[in-house]
Amino acid sequence: MKLFTSIIITVVLAGAIFVAPAAAFTPQDVMIFSDMSTWPSGTFEASGPAVDAGFICPVGTVSDEVTSTAGGQSPVLILFVHKHLVCDDGSGTIEMDLNVQIASSGTTARWFIVAGSGRYQNLSGEGSVYATYTDSGFYDTFSGKLFIQSAVSTPRDVMIFSDMTTWPNGTFEASGPAVDAGFICPAGTVYDEVTSTGGEKSPVLVLFVHKHLVCDDGSGTIEMDLNARIAPNGTTARWLIVAGSGSYENLSGEGSVYATYLDQGFYDTFSGKLDLH
Repeated sequence: MKLFTSIIITVVLAGAIFVAPAAAFTPQDVMIFSDMSTWPSGTFEASGPAVDAGFICPVGTVSDEVTSTAGGQSPVLILFVHKHLVCDDGSGTIEMDLNVQIASSGTTARWFIVAGSGRYQNLSGEGSVYATYTDSGFYDTFSGKLFIQSAVSTPRDVMIFSDMTTWPNGTFEASGPAVDAGFICPAGTVYDEVTSTGGEKSPVLVLFVHKHLVCDDGSGTIEMDLNARIAPNGTTARWLIVAGSGSYENLSGEGSVYATYLDQGFYDTFSGKLDLH
């Protein structure tokens, strides 16, 4: 099981941070060392400004679940890992997703916080992972940023229709409460970049796509990562907001994607929630 890279992050939002809410919304650096020699269970130790700010507890436990794999006969093996994180002080739990690519040139991985309970209810964050393998097992070092989303901001539903018949270029139209709230512009252009693939000789093809959205009204840009799994029984995909500029500098959100294929090309329909913190 040494191939299965692990991520350990547990985040604690101490009550004291509400004294200075502006700091709570500023992303803070975090470094986490995780001992996964007893995989799928392990432990972690966290350090850095995120710990000092109360965004993450210093120690805790973790359990891993490999949700899917792809790339069996391909040079690249893709793993999707779901991680359940628990702080030793009982302050709450964190749910995280980890995307791992294992190739002959090395292993790369990204982590994203997808849910939380207790003091982690409004937590967001992402980063990278570096794994070290020894005779006794493997150890992970996680780096990235954590922040607390505004408690007064409410995630809004969004629907985005994208015409990609001129791929990798396209257009989009957005609708729903997120547009009404100013979380996203109503129309713009799209540019796709396929950052990596895996599973070419497997029944499942996995695509990692980075999407660059530019608003027609000049209000800003939005960066989105898309993970798609194309299998004989259908295609599934998830999207995640990873960056923004202008009016969308503090935008976050995620959801699902449904693709429609026609003779002249394909169209994407994105549904989910956006939050501007």
